[in-house]
Amino acid sequence: AEALLEAAVGLGLSRADAEVLVRQTMLGSARLAEESGMSFSALRRAVTSRGGTTERALAVFEEASLREIVAKAVRAACERARELGSG
Repeated sequence: AEALLEAAVGLGLSRADAEVLVRQTMLGSARLAEESGMSFSALRRAVTSRGGTTERALAVFEEASLREIVAKAVRAACERARELGSG
């Protein structure tokens, strides 16, 4: 959320408008995921228009290896949780 906020502000939105946009985007995404009952991959396919904004953003994520970054972060958090639990 912070990264989205900073990117929106960097594109010229006011911080207040960017906060509303980010909150509404996250709420809408969560609501759609919850209410649709679709798998995350099916939902992604359903909202990704060919040649659209989501497709372009996803290409950037893929190029930056976002899945690997997220997996690495989750493993690090899990490892730290185990450390804290055993101490």
